[in-house]
Amino acid sequence: MNLLKIAFLSLFFCCLMTPSFAQVRINEVVASNSNGLQDEDGDSPDWIELFNAGNETVNLAGFGISDDSEEKFQFTLPNVTIEADSFLVLYADDKDKYVDSTGSIHLNFKLSSDGETVFLSSVDAALMDSLTFPKLESDESFGLSSAVDGGYFIFTNPTPSATNPEEGYLTRLEKPEMDTQGGFYSGSVEVTISNGTLVDHMYYTTDGTDPTSTSPVFGAEPKTFNSTTVLKLRTIQDGMLSSEIEVQTYFIDVNHDLPVVSLVTDPDYFFDESDGIYINYEAEIEVPAHVELYEEDGSMGFKAHIGTQIYGSYSQRFDQKSLAIYFRGEYGPSELEYELFEEKNIDKFQSFILRNAGNDFGGAHMRDAAMTTIIEDVVDLDYQAYRPAVLYINGEYWGIQNIREKISEHFVASNHNMDAGDVDLLEAGEVPQVVNGSADDWMNFWEELENADVTNQEEYDAVVSHIDIDNFIDYMATEIFYANTDWPAINNKFWKESSPEGKWKWIIYDTDHGFNLYSGDGDYNLDMFEHTLQTNPNLLKYGNPLWSTYIFRTLIENEGFKTQFVTRLSGLMNTAFETDRMIAIIDSLASIIESEIPAHEERWGLVSGWTGQGPFISQVEDMRDFARRRHTYVYQHMQAHLGLSDLGGITVDISNNKYGTVQVNRSMVDTFPWTGTYFADYEVPVTAIPKTGYQFTEWTGDVESAEHTIMVSTRSEVTANFEPATGITSDIV
Repeated sequence: MNLLKIAFLSLFFCCLMTPSFAQVRINEVVASNSNGLQDEDGDSPDWIELFNAGNETVNLAGFGISDDSEEKFQFTLPNVTIEADSFLVLYADDKDKYVDSTGSIHLNFKLSSDGETVFLSSVDAALMDSLTFPKLESDESFGLSSAVDGGYFIFTNPTPSATNPEEGYLTRLEKPEMDTQGGFYSGSVEVTISNGTLVDHMYYTTDGTDPTSTSPVFGAEPKTFNSTTVLKLRTIQDGMLSSEIEVQTYFIDVNHDLPVVSLVTDPDYFFDESDGIYINYEAEIEVPAHVELYEEDGSMGFKAHIGTQIYGSYSQRFDQKSLAIYFRGEYGPSELEYELFEEKNIDKFQSFILRNAGNDFGGAHMRDAAMTTIIEDVVDLDYQAYRPAVLYINGEYWGIQNIREKISEHFVASNHNMDAGDVDLLEAGEVPQVVNGSADDWMNFWEELENADVTNQEEYDAVVSHIDIDNFIDYMATEIFYANTDWPAINNKFWKESSPEGKWKWIIYDTDHGFNLYSGDGDYNLDMFEHTLQTNPNLLKYGNPLWSTYIFRTLIENEGFKTQFVTRLSGLMNTAFETDRMIAIIDSLASIIESEIPAHEERWGLVSGWTGQGPFISQVEDMRDFARRRHTYVYQHMQAHLGLSDLGGITVDISNNKYGTVQVNRSMVDTFPWTGTYFADYEVPVTAIPKTGYQFTEWTGDVESAEHTIMVSTRSEVTANFEPATGITSDIV
């Protein structure tokens, strides 16, 4: 037998022995599904389509599907079959589940619309197929042509569970590139296309609309812009796949001390009478747009195609409206990779808010920001980071809008270094709204609370095992001190890690109704205990029903909780809420935006013809007045409603402030001698904390002890004594 026959027979028998599953291939992918295939939840996920080109049914149990070359079994397929000449669609949506009733397979990863590679592996880890796809726009797919000798194409009409078209697009036209980037210029700016091979097919607009083949051709000659201009460009040619849209904003003779955000969109998306989101602000419509952020020094921070929607509740009625910015694959990047806020080490965002200051619109415009800054790093609460900016929409000045984190499962995950899928996030209601995860543990907690006698310590302990009690006390103490009446029936969200060990924690946000916002509503003398302890439904105020205060009203019946709450709120008024500290924060935040306030108030008609000025100056002074006068009333209200006795001072000193410091209850003290005001009913824990290289020796004064932590009553003076350590370092944290 000659070598040719041997080779032929070897190939013949090899083909006979080829497993049937070798004919299963990756046939089509969609990495940015906007208006296409929906799953059983009504979502529009990315998807991967498998096709069995063989003649036999294949069981895919144990097969691996992945977008990571180092992890072939990123997702292991369940016991499902794919018949000959048939398709199987896998949802690449990171839901990580198999729905037996529908046969839906949800993978534990998503696809990148920027392009990547997908791998299919057999049970024994052999690579069955891979597909590398390019950058895809929304509702485009990439897959294998159905022609006999077809190759891979981009398709503009995806065909899940159906035969692919014979023809598509091999590539996308080149996006226009500009020799002059967007930014800030004096007098005028001259702009030229730098990649001009198809310059006669590059169309542009300056009104925010997307360029079409009927728009003006940019051409090879430079164009000069003498006023602020938003420039959109796109390469369009018959028979070819149009390029991505390039967007640049050129600011002419514009100067701001704040970061500048440029939002570019088709004007109809915002201002059309029937569909525009600024006109139909309660319709919850999300529209495509482009966002750019320029830092204070004029440098480009980031730019992206995004989705945007009117955000907020009552504040939607104001002329200037809040906007939620969403990063989704259907528009551009699925997340923003940028450090938006200096005070938080977070550089990935799925969304953020351009906030109109909520109920503080037309006021100090930073009231909520001041209240969250006051508690930053000193109170155990999650809060939204804040950064004021100037907004332009299609090149038109839109005033100050505050960049804030958007509260979602991603907010919790990024602030606590956890997976968003592990977050149970709820919004308060008689039946709480599930934002993410499950409400099961919350409903168990509520049922236990309703049935418990919290004056019995054992029953109390069982109930509060569901919640982070220090966090809840901080939450109630802060909202009460701030006199926020737009709460707790609304503006009330809480979360836990979705594990048996997780405990519910509260997030503080939208506190604008407090801190002297309106006369008689948020005033420095407002009795928030009458508000939060009211049990008569006929005497309820501010639209807050009994269920909204039930947790606090119930737990305050426990003496231990009452002691913790009173001592903590008193301690906060001596530290975080200390008058001079709060005024310094108010003045600092006011100084950041004050140069922009005249233009902002002029833009929104907030300047009085009688006084010649807007409300900013007087509102900031109202906040200072609140900071000066609030404490006296809170002490009086606590005393009256909680049956407390007289107030007294506790004075704490240290022998040498280079050697150590002191924690009073849960508040760190940094100035000595320090005096705080507390109720005589309760002793206050005081802890000596030596610095590295030093050691605590003893307490002297009205309490003498060698213990690090002592209990101190009012009208007492104590001193913590430290000395250089002799081979000992602090183990107190």
